[in-house]
Amino acid sequence: MIIFYVVYFFLIIRFAIALFNFISNPKLPRSPKKHMAKVSVLIPLTGSAESLKPLLDSISSQDYTNYEVLIFHDQAEEDTLSMHHLKSLYPHLRLIKGSTAHRGWTNHNYASLQLANAAKGEYLLFTTPKALFNTGLINNTVHRMKIGKLAFFSLIADGYPSSKNNVLFPLLHYILLTILPLRLVQLSKSPFFRFADPNFLLFDAGTYRKHQWHAQIKDKAAAGTSLIKLVKAYRYRTEVLLANGFLYSLQPANLHEEVLSLSKRLYNGFNNNTAAVFCYLLLLIAGPLFIAVYLPLQLILFYLTLVVLTRLLTSLSSGQNPLINIILHPFQMLMLVWSSLNKKENANA
Repeated sequence: MIIFYVVYFFLIIRFAIALFNFISNPKLPRSPKKHMAKVSVLIPLTGSAESLKPLLDSISSQDYTNYEVLIFHDQAEEDTLSMHHLKSLYPHLRLIKGSTAHRGWTNHNYASLQLANAAKGEYLLFTTPKALFNTGLINNTVHRMKIGKLAFFSLIADGYPSSKNNVLFPLLHYILLTILPLRLVQLSKSPFFRFADPNFLLFDAGTYRKHQWHAQIKDKAAAGTSLIKLVKAYRYRTEVLLANGFLYSLQPANLHEEVLSLSKRLYNGFNNNTAAVFCYLLLLIAGPLFIAVYLPLQLILFYLTLVVLTRLLTSLSSGQNPLINIILHPFQMLMLVWSSLNKKENANA
């Protein structure tokens, strides 16, 4: 009988966290004032230059004017012409030429540090080519940095509304909003309460230059999670909020790539701990199967009611369609298992 108590306790805890997140409403609000601090938007390029155009267009449409955009690229000949073409289109753009990462560094962390050292802004905003900025994003996040006296701030991106392969993306919010009370990232100094979305990592430049954060995690693959853990270990203030429509993430082109992306985010969220992922999935998916077989109908219905309410709360918190998420829940659970089995393939991607 212990297994049933554990499964129910796990569900009730996740429901309580989802309810806390729903009530505390951890979303990025609009700023009541305009800010003029210089912001450096830093993009470590991992694909072709043409993939940057949607992101650069969204940055150019911001109502914030005091910013610069820096792109690190490795001087590949086939991409140089495209990079210079982009530079002619976007006046705020600067190109930082570099080589491949030094031994003991990941390419991403090496490129990020080079960008930070070349930046001139009061705030350093690291993003990815998959991100899309909505109007007001930079000003609103600078306001959060100032009023909270933060050293680090991250936004959890929404799925792009017109994305056709947006079946699995809601799982990221479902998992996160049932295991992490987001407000505690700011309220508690414990590194246990941590998460960061690589699409939006905003640093106070003075603190960054003092500690050279990326140099301290140079060999870590899960850069966002490792960075917030490191910043909190130094007892600096941090905050993580839901994007609230101000930041979107473009989804992979097909279901297979979406599964690999989910796998990467899943393992990164559990600090690449395979045992922790296995225990989580065991309680999340195998536990209900035991309940369905061995418990009476009343307890099964009680369990299903809590699952539906949990999906409802997380969907409303993240601005998603609750009905679609509830209908797709069984399919998404199966895809979650599939994505967990793709760790090795994803690691080599």
